[in-house]
Amino acid sequence: MTRGIHPPDRAAPPPRPGWRPGADRILLILTTILLTVAMTVLLKAIIPIDRPCQIEGIPLPGCLDDTAYPSQHTSAAFSLVFPLFGHPLFLLAYPVAIAIGVERIVEGVHAWPDVAGGIATAGFAYAIAEWFILPRHARRKDIGEPQGGEFGRQFLHAGMGVLISIGILLLGIATTTEYMLAGTVVGLFIVHLKAAGKRVPLIDEILLRYERDGVLPGKGSVYYALGILFALGLLRDDPAAAVAAILILAVGDGLATIVGSSCGRHRLPWNPKKSLEGSLGFAIGATSSLLVLPSLAAVAAVAAAAVMESLPIELDDNITLPVVASLILFYVH
Repeated sequence: MTRGIHPPDRAAPPPRPGWRPGADRILLILTTILLTVAMTVLLKAIIPIDRPCQIEGIPLPGCLDDTAYPSQHTSAAFSLVFPLFGHPLFLLAYPVAIAIGVERIVEGVHAWPDVAGGIATAGFAYAIAEWFILPRHARRKDIGEPQGGEFGRQFLHAGMGVLISIGILLLGIATTTEYMLAGTVVGLFIVHLKAAGKRVPLIDEILLRYERDGVLPGKGSVYYALGILFALGLLRDDPAAAVAAILILAVGDGLATIVGSSCGRHRLPWNPKKSLEGSLGFAIGATSSLLVLPSLAAVAAVAAAAVMESLPIELDDNITLPVVASLILFYVH
């Protein structure tokens, strides 16, 4: 990201982790559910991916004759999970949502990529709902550097994307999707614990070193995982395109932040928080996607992601960029 990194405002300390006034939480839940339903219906209408409709190779009689991506049952179940971070009811909603996702696989009406897309869609809807509902001081953007420094954080940001990309090339996209799903399930529970103010040995030290000050620990990492899950699910039949979408996020966004925070001098007219130098850094880093997908589709995805990254929208780039890049690659490539 190319926004500047500012020291925390000591006159207005951030709320405690997971802070949610009761009225805000209820409104956040309702908005997340409505957005999730709307986004799922839209995606299923425009993405022509068929249901598997089989169990262990045996055709499933009476299977629904509609599209598979994303899993609507999974997205609906997880739309209750995200707004409950830090709340005791999370411990009820979360295992139920996981069970619903697994049940869709067992019934033969969905594949793991569809479930991954359902979780990612609900997470994206939650990010939008939070942006609209929560007051600005509850979703602070004036944030401080992580203890390990911004360079170290972005190196990890890019390195994880490259590692996942290598996993796709070596293990296959199906296996990588399953590993990412497992990691995301664990990550969501860790974010809940941090939102509830609980200590998590070892994880706390990692988050302290690599997460920015003033944000809910682990939340950025979860959005990163959700963005990649969306790409893996949508581009399941095109591993090169999936890798391209991941590299646009990992290398492009990582380089944008490093360049923008270290030598960003010329502010963008439509977004003073970001710089021309940072946007150029993003474009240069994102072109790494052309190494695995040398096509006009990848160029279009890079251009669209660069525009999205520069806009004055306070949504986490970790989830917006792979969604935009993946949709373009799905339709153009």
